[in-house]
Amino acid sequence: MRKSILLLLLALLPLLVGCDAFRRLAGRPTSTEIAAMRQELQLRQEAARQARQDSIRKAKADSILRREQAIADSLAAAQGAPKTAPAPAAAYAFQYTIITGSFKESANAETLKKQVREAGYEADVIRYKNMYAVSVCPSDDYAYVKERLEKLRNEPFGGGAWILRTK
Repeated sequence: MRKSILLLLLALLPLLVGCDAFRRLAGRPTSTEIAAMRQELQLRQEAARQARQDSIRKAKADSILRREQAIADSLAAAQGAPKTAPAPAAAYAFQYTIITGSFKESANAETLKKQVREAGYEADVIRYKNMYAVSVCPSDDYAYVKERLEKLRNEPFGGGAWILRTK
């Protein structure tokens, strides 16, 4: 009878003491320590997720900033400062000209050239690198070219016109 009571007490001991006592005896973490480790893991995962999101936000902001800077540079250039030809047109005799459009296909350039001539301007198609550009109002006088640019921008085909420096 004494043995059966002892076995019964040993069987009921985990219910009375809990698993933590046995875990501690075995050198394993207790339920409190396990909960703390889970919480620490969640905090690390949240910090890593937040770092990834911050990195993505920064990359997007940098991209937007670079794009806005490029647009601002383009607008500043279009409002007066002449651009230099990517490959100078050796046969072109004047220092400045207005480009009303540039195309990869020569047929598109010829179509625009026809529209420009119908509006009363003298136009030519010049080629540089692999592009065909419609040139209007060539001159060595920058003030004259700038004045013509303002006038051309009011034409249906001149909204994107800009000054090209050929020399």
